[in-house]
Amino acid sequence: MKCKRLFAGIAAAATMLGGLAVGAMGANAADAQTITITNVRDGMTFNAYQLATFSDVQGADGRISSLQLETNAEAAGALGEAMAQIGQAPADPYRKNPAAQAARFDDGLLRQLADKLKDGTDRLGQAYPSGEVAGESTTVTVPAAGWYLVTSPTEGVAPAIVASTVSGFTTIDRNNPAITTMDLGKLVAKHNLTPTPDKTVDKGGKNVVGVGDTLDYEIRTTLPSRQANTEPIAFRVHDRPSTGLSVRSSDITVKVGGTELAASDYKLEGFGDDGAFRGDGQRHFTVNLDDYANSAVGERHAGERVVISYKATVNDDAKTDPVTNYVAVTTTPTDEVDFRKKTEDIPVGRFEFKKVGVDAQATGLAGASFQVRNAEDAVLAFRNDGDGVYAYAPDGGAGTVDTIVSGANGLVKVTGLPQGTYQVTETKAPEGYSEQFRPTFRITVDGDADGAAWSLASGSNALGLASGGARNDITVKNVKAITQLPMTGAAGITVLVAMALLVGGAGVLIAMRANSLKRQLHA
Repeated sequence: MKCKRLFAGIAAAATMLGGLAVGAMGANAADAQTITITNVRDGMTFNAYQLATFSDVQGADGRISSLQLETNAEAAGALGEAMAQIGQAPADPYRKNPAAQAARFDDGLLRQLADKLKDGTDRLGQAYPSGEVAGESTTVTVPAAGWYLVTSPTEGVAPAIVASTVSGFTTIDRNNPAITTMDLGKLVAKHNLTPTPDKTVDKGGKNVVGVGDTLDYEIRTTLPSRQANTEPIAFRVHDRPSTGLSVRSSDITVKVGGTELAASDYKLEGFGDDGAFRGDGQRHFTVNLDDYANSAVGERHAGERVVISYKATVNDDAKTDPVTNYVAVTTTPTDEVDFRKKTEDIPVGRFEFKKVGVDAQATGLAGASFQVRNAEDAVLAFRNDGDGVYAYAPDGGAGTVDTIVSGANGLVKVTGLPQGTYQVTETKAPEGYSEQFRPTFRITVDGDADGAAWSLASGSNALGLASGGARNDITVKNVKAITQLPMTGAAGITVLVAMALLVGGAGVLIAMRANSLKRQLHA
């Protein structure tokens, strides 16, 4: 096919979706060349297919300034059809040399072209396989300097159009005032979850969390390589806290290779003017490291571990649903943020109990008032969410109450509680019920993989009016008379003692009255 002399900067176009553009030219088509692929995971394999060869390379000091390109005859038909599918059908003077026209495509068109070609590699001629993966890189040996389509059977790895090395040269000129040269024979593999983020949370030994608790989150990923003298890349870490979590920008630190970055090395996006972010499970904030990743310093640290740490505070939106967090990484500005990586669900502490009375109110009793104390014997404050439902408000203040009241069906629900044991004291019985026999009991708030859990704790249930059966099942009873108190166990003994005291008191009263009557008769 007819050769077309091209400026090397035009012919050097190459792409890997979301990765780096790399150049491609050749000095001697007879010499075997290589393509080194980095950012490779164990088990990944690649194949290279020759689209065109390069010859008559011109340049000096290892730097190519121009060359000639000729389409590989075996690939010409498939290449022309793929170009037509993206609206770039070969036109004069490139009908017989479509690769020369494709070499003028920008990165966006080249990505589209690579996507079309990957589904018809059986029409591109021989496949040249990659070697063993070592140190997150692998090498493909190709028969001649040229322009190649690189694909991988590994799911999620994007195809790329890239150039091999060229004997005697290491870089090529580009028609780009910002980046005037680029390296030859290098490709950074771009796959959907690369860099793959990982995220952990330190709960401080807690099984459940409550309003005011803090959680230490850590995101770990890898700084991608922009490859020297290639198009700028994006590197952004996105974090989506669930409802019930608040983050402050001042609590975020970023480290690369163990060294903390200055705040000027990255941008925090999505925070309010006051530096606050309140999660709702939909919005996210972003740590934008574009400038750092494209800097000379960033290039030196490419491939090193990036660690983003911050504290999240459980806020008063945390009620019955667990708090959690998602993270994602994007490496092009147009990437859709795909939040697949999720931290564990952390239950929010709470307790519930059913308040019952006697007779017609044995299935639900409204109007009983309680106070809740923590382990430090402090009375807790709550926000009244209506009908027996209360949300813990550790800071108290306007609009909060320190007394909770059973709802219309007798239900009492307290949400947002930190892990621990609480004493619940009835301070006022419903109308018609004994003020003398009000219950006091203790509840332990905890949790496990199945979620938040609560149960009766030992102590402070002397009258036995609080009872618990299955997990998260507590019933608290009010009575109108001593005879309605429980008569079993320790509570029964307490009742018998109380009755004995009452009977004894009545006997003393009768004796006193009898003696008084005798004195009156003998007067």
